[in-house]
Amino acid sequence: MNTMEQIGGALGLAALVGAATRPHREVDYGIAFLTSAGVLFLPALSALALHAHQDASGWILSS
Repeated sequence: MNTMEQIGGALGLAALVGAATRPHREVDYGIAFLTSAGVLFLPALSALALHAHQDASGWILSS
């Protein structure tokens, strides 16, 4: 698990650096941040859609 986290972090960083640097232009960090926001939007949306509800007694109810 730890190795997969390290590889995932390295690949994610490489993708953001690749998105931020364009040939014959300056580094644009705004593009990198917009790319990361776009990539993280879909998992956040699916997490909200699949959210499990918990009632007062502590039981987890799937919606």
